[in-house]
Amino acid sequence: LGYALMRLGRWGEAEIELRKAAELHPGSAVIWQHLGDVLGELGERDEAVEVYRKALELNPNDLSSLKSLADAQYQASPLQEDLSKKITSNDYLQESSAQLDPDKNYGYYLKAIALNPEHLPNYHKAIAIKPQNYELYLKLGNALLRQNKTYGAIALYKLAQTLQPDDSKISVQLEEALKKCQLEVQTAPIISNDIGSDRQSKTTSPQLSIRHSYTYNTSSDDVYAQWLRENSPTAEDLGHMTEIAKVLKYKPLISIVMPVYNTDEVFLHEAILSVIDQIYPHWELCIADDASPKPHVKEILNEYAATDQRIKVVFRSENGHISACSNSALKLASGEFIALLDHDDILTPDALFHMVFLLNAHLEADMIYSDEDKLNEKGERLYPYFKPDWSPELFLSQMYTCHLGIYRRSIINEIGGFREEYAGCQDYDLVLRFTEKTDQIFHIPKILYHWRIHSLSSASGAGAKPYVYKLIEKLLLETIRRRGENGQIIQVPNYPGQYFIRYDIAEYKLVSIIIPTQNFGSGLNTCLKSIFEKSTYPNYEIVVIDNCNSEAETLSVLEFWQREKPEKLRYYRLDAYSNYSYLNNYAITKARGDYLLFLNQEIEVITSDWMERMVEQTQRKPIGAVGALLLYPYGLIRNAGLLMGVCGVVGQSHHGFSSEHPGYFGKVINVNNYSAMSGACLMFRREVFEEIGGFDEDLAVAYNDVDLCLKMLEKNYRNVYLPHVVLYDHNNSTEGNYDYSPERQNSYGREAEIMRLKWGELIDNDPYYNPNLSKEKTDYSLQIQKPPLVEVVTVLKEQSELLMGYSIDSPSPGKWFYDDLITIKGWVLG
Repeated sequence: LGYALMRLGRWGEAEIELRKAAELHPGSAVIWQHLGDVLGELGERDEAVEVYRKALELNPNDLSSLKSLADAQYQASPLQEDLSKKITSNDYLQESSAQLDPDKNYGYYLKAIALNPEHLPNYHKAIAIKPQNYELYLKLGNALLRQNKTYGAIALYKLAQTLQPDDSKISVQLEEALKKCQLEVQTAPIISNDIGSDRQSKTTSPQLSIRHSYTYNTSSDDVYAQWLRENSPTAEDLGHMTEIAKVLKYKPLISIVMPVYNTDEVFLHEAILSVIDQIYPHWELCIADDASPKPHVKEILNEYAATDQRIKVVFRSENGHISACSNSALKLASGEFIALLDHDDILTPDALFHMVFLLNAHLEADMIYSDEDKLNEKGERLYPYFKPDWSPELFLSQMYTCHLGIYRRSIINEIGGFREEYAGCQDYDLVLRFTEKTDQIFHIPKILYHWRIHSLSSASGAGAKPYVYKLIEKLLLETIRRRGENGQIIQVPNYPGQYFIRYDIAEYKLVSIIIPTQNFGSGLNTCLKSIFEKSTYPNYEIVVIDNCNSEAETLSVLEFWQREKPEKLRYYRLDAYSNYSYLNNYAITKARGDYLLFLNQEIEVITSDWMERMVEQTQRKPIGAVGALLLYPYGLIRNAGLLMGVCGVVGQSHHGFSSEHPGYFGKVINVNNYSAMSGACLMFRREVFEEIGGFDEDLAVAYNDVDLCLKMLEKNYRNVYLPHVVLYDHNNSTEGNYDYSPERQNSYGREAEIMRLKWGELIDNDPYYNPNLSKEKTDYSLQIQKPPLVEVVTVLKEQSELLMGYSIDSPSPGKWFYDDLITIKGWVLG
């Protein structure tokens, strides 16, 4: 009868009959449910809540009663205990709620959040029921946007967009949130955080760009801005990557480890959002907060952890500094690989995709690192660092791999994670120990990481963390000793954070200095005089090969120095003309040393311990050839290593730079690995020379030194450039030319073809030179779009004729043309 009266809308009469029914049958949940409905219609909402509760006590899984209770509480007095608290405490939604209709349950969670926005754990409950429902993320994002939780809204919109990329409503809401965020920052006061122990403080500029990975400003550097326009992935590219990511055979979980301390609110949001933005979805973000006193840090981290189950957070009870905090984050990791992310930096959206794409091609990879650039306070991308492939000697000079890196977790566990005694250079220490366990190290020549520049970030310059430099010296010394070597760690003068190692010489073995000569008496005299007067190495000999000298001065010089230094100098005459490679191979048969040092007759020694410095590296078993920094007598750089595939077959690194210039990211001032070095000054062990078969005598004029070095590289030796061995080169050529006849010049082209046939892959893909850098110039400038070839040829002809007075098409343009052709080509293409 009560139910019938309800249907007729006679609510008062229905209440009377239903109360009688409840007295007669108090265990019927249906009767209490109907009575609650009637009380709600009569405006007795508080009593309706109690009646619905009675119904739920009798049947806890009744969806109808649950919905009625939610509606009643929503309409009840604000002083009433709200639904949000009830759902949060699981009074009505027990684990059995998963057996109910999950789609309908979303409404209750949404209503709970609307009732009490502070109860964000309801996100977790709703997502757990059905995480693939993109509308949930959209609705929750809208709720947060109304509550001015703009970053949280952006995160949710991004998740919704990942699930449903074609829904225009999501794009509209995301754009609104980004605009709102931009406005908030433009009108916000400057925020300054306290410095926490040895961690960084953060300062936010009102002009800081909120736009994250897809839309950061290009650059205030016009050249880099042009490069970005031509090389940045388009929306279509990112779409293709998204589809490829779905069908990859190998999809490992990547655990991104992020230690946090007092991070600026904007920076923290952007760092986390850059992870949520990832095209590759199989990741987990493992965050450890190092007891940040700033309350916004915990609030933000809790919001994100509630939003996305892939985000794990641990809050440390006390500040333990960066290493301890990183280890706390590591404990959360369950992925096969670990990625490291600073709490104020940003990943590009395709960062993890490229890492995993490489892993699908190289399952053996244990470590992968990428290129990087920096973000200033205006959100502009600056200072791109296009790195070489794995370069162990450069890594002992600077922590160049830096960002972004991923590392196999089993090896991280094996070496014990981060060491607290090296807090401040903990990443450097980790990778030094990691790379002692594996040589499966790969490099992706793409910018996948933006390093934030601000006043106290190490990205801002050498003064940001001065206490670290002494710590790194200690670290490097411990490292070489652990590897069975001894020496001293020297900081490069005027360049904090850059180092070179002076290894102890185990045994002062005989060094044979080999000098081919032909009709260059004054230069030869300068060379021999500087060796004898300045060298302090106690055990060396000089073997001079006199090749068809017709100049009286040269013979006089040789006779003079043989009288003066009979115990040090021997010379042998070859009357038949022989090529440069044959001369050196012949000299080896006369040399007695364990160390072979090939020297051009135009070289002049500057520093006294030059030979010791070369022996220090040459004695090391992994090392093949060791080269030096060659300067013109007037102070400009002649050669600081050779670059394969630049300006043709090979180019001279930093040619024409001032000797005071540090080079591209310290390339001139740091010990480096190169594929090849100039034969003008080149040392290696005799055993290595014999193993590779010496100089190739088919290369009579050019590239014989390059070929020698590449054969060492092929045998897995590393070739090393030493910036602290500085010599003057008085000649314009280091290829061993001794005349400039048409026959000699024509052999350049023939020998270039030999090199291409023999070493084409290395010439096109120098492991120590980044493919994003110029192939036309030796100054490490960016490879940008080239003018049409016909324009290049036209201008090159005009310039050559103007500057040198003869045509580029001349069959024998002469020495000047060959020396300056590369420079002219650089002018044209640059």
